[in-house]
Amino acid sequence: MKTTALIPIINVDSGKCLNCHACISACPVKYCNDGSGSSVSVNHDMCIGCGKCIEACTHGARSYIDDFKRFLSDVISGEKIIAVVSPATAASFPTNYLKINTFFKEIGIDAVFDVSFGAELTVKSYLNELEIGEQKTIIAQPCAAIVTYIELYQPELIKYLAPADSPMLHTIKMVREFYPDYKHHKVAVLSPCNAKKREFEETGLGDYNIAIQSLVEFFKDSKTDINSLPETDFDNPPAERAVLFSSPGGLLKTAERWNPEIADMSRKIEGTPNVYHYFKSLPAMISEGKAPLLIDCLSCEFGCNAGPLTAVKDVPQDEIEYRISNRSKYLKNKYLQENNFDVKQTKHTLEKLISQYWREDLYTRTYVNRWKNVTLKYPNAEEISDIYERMHKYSDADVKNCSSCGYNSCHSMATAIFNGLNRPENCHFYMEKETDLAHVKTKQSSKKLSDILETSLEGFVELNKRGEIMSANRAFKKLLKRNDIIGRSVFEFSDRNPNELMQQLTHGAVELELKQSDGNTITCLVSASLLNNIEGENIGSFAMVTNISKLKQAELQLRDANENLEQKVKIRTAQLNEAYEEVLQRNEEISQQREEIEAQRDALYDSEQRIKIVLESMPDAAFMINEHGLVTFWNQAMVSLTGISSYDILGKGNFEYAKPFYGKKQMMLIDLVHHKQEELPANYPNVIFDNGILQAEIHIESLNGKPKHIIGRAVALFDTDGNPNGAIEILHDTTEQHNFLKKIEAQKHDITSSIHYAARIQDAVLPASSQINLLLDNYFILYKPKDIVSGDFYWIKNIDNTVIIAVADCTGHGVPGAFMSMLGNTFLNEIIVKDRNASPDKILFLLRERIKHALRQNSDIGHPADGMDMALLVHTPGEDTVYYSGANNPLYVVRSGNLLEFKADRMPIGLHRLDNKPFTLKYIDVEPDDVFYLFSDGYRDQTGGLHGRKFMTANFRNLIVEIHGLPFDTQKQILEQKHIEWKGTVKQIDDILVIGFKLKQTLSETVDLQ
Repeated sequence: MKTTALIPIINVDSGKCLNCHACISACPVKYCNDGSGSSVSVNHDMCIGCGKCIEACTHGARSYIDDFKRFLSDVISGEKIIAVVSPATAASFPTNYLKINTFFKEIGIDAVFDVSFGAELTVKSYLNELEIGEQKTIIAQPCAAIVTYIELYQPELIKYLAPADSPMLHTIKMVREFYPDYKHHKVAVLSPCNAKKREFEETGLGDYNIAIQSLVEFFKDSKTDINSLPETDFDNPPAERAVLFSSPGGLLKTAERWNPEIADMSRKIEGTPNVYHYFKSLPAMISEGKAPLLIDCLSCEFGCNAGPLTAVKDVPQDEIEYRISNRSKYLKNKYLQENNFDVKQTKHTLEKLISQYWREDLYTRTYVNRWKNVTLKYPNAEEISDIYERMHKYSDADVKNCSSCGYNSCHSMATAIFNGLNRPENCHFYMEKETDLAHVKTKQSSKKLSDILETSLEGFVELNKRGEIMSANRAFKKLLKRNDIIGRSVFEFSDRNPNELMQQLTHGAVELELKQSDGNTITCLVSASLLNNIEGENIGSFAMVTNISKLKQAELQLRDANENLEQKVKIRTAQLNEAYEEVLQRNEEISQQREEIEAQRDALYDSEQRIKIVLESMPDAAFMINEHGLVTFWNQAMVSLTGISSYDILGKGNFEYAKPFYGKKQMMLIDLVHHKQEELPANYPNVIFDNGILQAEIHIESLNGKPKHIIGRAVALFDTDGNPNGAIEILHDTTEQHNFLKKIEAQKHDITSSIHYAARIQDAVLPASSQINLLLDNYFILYKPKDIVSGDFYWIKNIDNTVIIAVADCTGHGVPGAFMSMLGNTFLNEIIVKDRNASPDKILFLLRERIKHALRQNSDIGHPADGMDMALLVHTPGEDTVYYSGANNPLYVVRSGNLLEFKADRMPIGLHRLDNKPFTLKYIDVEPDDVFYLFSDGYRDQTGGLHGRKFMTANFRNLIVEIHGLPFDTQKQILEQKHIEWKGTVKQIDDILVIGFKLKQTLSETVDLQ
């Protein structure tokens, strides 16, 4: 199973980040960014990797992650590597893109391939899907950022993503399949997109994602003159107009070569945020039947040519498009010249070339639903209101939706705050409101402080730097018994040195003697602190003044009394200390012993009580015994199971607890727990001993009046010293499950017997080997139903000296498939009897009509499309021609070591959008040594191998060619053994039918098996 975790592809330098939110503003998904701290971080599992934040960040805090340094290191170490080059490279190196190939080869790269040709293959895959698939919307997927977006945020659109690879993956798979010399080389991709690294990681294709920008910087740093190098062509065939694939609409322009009307059925859309806004409404448009057939979409506004890893940041858009368009015109003209400017011949040449490198089922892609990565929670209306209050938004007028936070709306910003991804302080209007509120609070605080100081019982005074009194409250004036103190120097009221006094008034608390107006002196405690203006400059000091004269006098009196008392205490303390030390030592020893005993007792009691509480709350019956075998616990579930109350059993021993179960006293599991495994009594063979736990299944004929099936488990209990002090037994009543399983087993036996009987009937309907021997020169039949009965069947008849052979694969397998196979067999017999000269195409057409009628199929949406695929061959011995028609199932003929494939019509026998279209009749000239093969899709679709993949058509074809010359019995053995080896431990996933044969040249006139 593929993981939903995503590798990091965006790097954040928190030291450079200013938390300006430009990255959040540019990001199409917003909430992968966390702006709650001093810098904005990235949640990589929610980031789609579009790279818009790199472009938006003007502080260099965000950058891409690529593999250029690792690539260079591996090249130097001699690693075998090939390069795959994006067509966007021509936008960054307009005159030198072929010289890049020379550079790669000079540093040790073995071959260089152009992704543009992979794009030609991609278009063929798309058109093939549109032709043979359901007529549903297809979302083009060259853009890895869009793929990740859909996997994360709109997984309902995954089923509409093109099931074909991107051009880069087409190119890599092409190399693996058609260039065997490089099959095991590592692949370095010169790429315009950092999101491609994730595509390579998920598919296991592509080993290095190299930024075009990294290569430009390398040339600059290493002073490599790329202009001085010669040009070198790519190692794969040249593309034509698919070099436009990296431009907006390049897919459609390429597809129009084959289907000029495709633009009328398609949508071209690119650029953030347009493309992501478009996806939001797409599911509704698909549901209403208003969506286009093909969506050509790219995340970057100017396409891949201006992707986050390119070097065209300051190049105008028209110049970028001109560079790519020039290359396209050159290649289109090149192909025309090579084909004498014959447009039709040029198209034929291209079609033939592309077909050489395209295989059905080779370029397929699957996707991962990553919705669990998005851990976002959405606040309700009440929670939004609370967050708005924290942001100082108290009315609709405060909801500005100014987008300065980066989230486009206040609601989205509130959602980020709700998820801990931002904070109210990052709202532009929050700080404005906070300033207004702070000003109001300052004025209120100033008034409140003034009122407090004026009514305070303590004296407060404000001095300037020269020691002049600037303000003083009523209490300070009362201390000095003066009203005329404002503007006077504080030095007038003290005998202290002015410099010394000012120094003390700026450094904490000091005792100071002050003169009153009547000439008396008072002792005051002065607590002072500096006063600074808003620029931080010192403008004076502020002090609280408290009269402590009476306190000082009382302190002197208390000091004398304390000295007398202290002397007496010293004498008495010395006397008591000696006696006390001895008593204290003995008490400590006793106390320590008591604490240890109580701790052990409490631990045992707590442990036992916890066990009992847990056991009492369990639905299973449980009881405990102590080390003497006496019952100490019997829970309510035990009462219900046995009918014995805890009152009647607690405190009893001597195996009394066994009587409700066995009607007599005997040992139970609980009595065996202190035995070693090898010491268990011989009459307990079914007891399982596992890591100290005993377990046994017990069937009791009558327990509380009912038969019971019970699973018992018992475990020993030990005290803190490791000594045994009892045991617990838990009994789980499995009677209902046991009886239910017995009932299910009986039903299964009946059903299986019926299916085996059906299999005998199905085998009887299939042609007997004695009949087939008369009709075929030599043959084998590999017939392996997935279940007991099969949805695959074969049908061979002789009608008027003409042999008709059919191999069919019905919808489903097992019983449903078998019923369908019986219908097919019956209808074939009826059709041949009614029209003995019917050709293969007519037989398939008539069979389709009968199947649709029998299954009551019509064109209603949602009607089951049951039916079958079939290959049907008609041959008259003595003639040199075979007639063949197929419904999805082809015919293989191996002639002189070469496999000839005669393709079937892409429609089944049954309900289909083309079910009024006739089947195609094909004429095949026969040669004497021709070997014919008819088959269902079960063999090639079997999963297995090292990576759990399908066996695939290509491997099946190669195997047929390899064995066709061997005896037919040997061929069957090899096919069967190869199937077993491939699937390994994997189950067979479908019915398998393969028939290989040679045709007879003559039939006996007496042969008539109609």
